[in-house]
Amino acid sequence: MKDRLTTNSKPATRKTLSVKPDLSSLRILVVDIEGSQADILSRGLFLFNYGDAHVVNADNALRILKSSAGESIDLILMQTDLPAHEIMSLIFDIEGARPDVPVIVVTNSVFTTRPIAVNDMGLSILPSPFDMDKLDYEIRKHTLQRGL
Repeated sequence: MKDRLTTNSKPATRKTLSVKPDLSSLRILVVDIEGSQADILSRGLFLFNYGDAHVVNADNALRILKSSAGESIDLILMQTDLPAHEIMSLIFDIEGARPDVPVIVVTNSVFTTRPIAVNDMGLSILPSPFDMDKLDYEIRKHTLQRGL
């Protein structure tokens, strides 16, 4: 019998996500555009026992993702209050560098202009202020879908 946490043949559900795999080796790139939530995000990730969280701004994030160091990034967590169209532009740049890395966006912006594009891209959009339990759920969902 296959372990449901290691197979990616079925979508992640609340039941499969209730068992917390060890994600202490997960490498998360935190992109904090305005620099206002970096401490909160890093502290929250640490308290939920996530691995290495490296906090950068947008320019440095793209530089890292395009370099050999970017190959070790497992997930991108972006916090911003930019307008939705600017966030999408940045996400397209990120996907150009690392299309295989899931992106979770924490924002106050409303994604009404292209909600289908957001869903098709597999993005998770969390409203700010965010619930750390919901963020934990989204991170585990993405890691299970990728088989990490």
